[in-house]
Amino acid sequence: MDNRKLDLSIYQIGVVHSEYIDPKDEEQHILYETVGESYIEIYKDYSLGLKYLHNYFSHVFVIYWMNHISPQSRETLTFKPPYKKEYPEVGIFACNIPNRINPIGITPCRILKIEKNKIYLKGLDALDGTPVLDIKPYRPHCYYVKGAKVAPWTHYHHNKEKKDDINW
Repeated sequence: MDNRKLDLSIYQIGVVHSEYIDPKDEEQHILYETVGESYIEIYKDYSLGLKYLHNYFSHVFVIYWMNHISPQSRETLTFKPPYKKEYPEVGIFACNIPNRINPIGITPCRILKIEKNKIYLKGLDALDGTPVLDIKPYRPHCYYVKGAKVAPWTHYHHNKEKKDDINW
């Protein structure tokens, strides 16, 4: 028996409704910053969890399960950034590709509005039908890291802008 395998009980709290239906759409979204609008339908049993969220917070982290990742892709351990030849092959923990051992996605998003059990967002890079595991408020005093070091290839497709500087 593999002692690294955890027996976890994780509950899906909702589902993503998005214009992105193909994993290639998701990649284009990330690479070319065609930041679209989408919404999460929170299951009615959990909808009370949205109470006053938009009154106090403008942004949230959406945590989701990338259910379109194949079992073979979950075995991927390295990635070669395609932007420039001089970039080295790196481990998956040094990049943000969807192919992961545990395909958990996390994306900071702007809240556009909340209507009943639906939270409308800008910037969510999850595919239509993606299971949502959790939503957490963005709190800059907890998450901001001054002077953080990042790999040069991360700037290549983000035009050296912060995510929220993009025309929302």
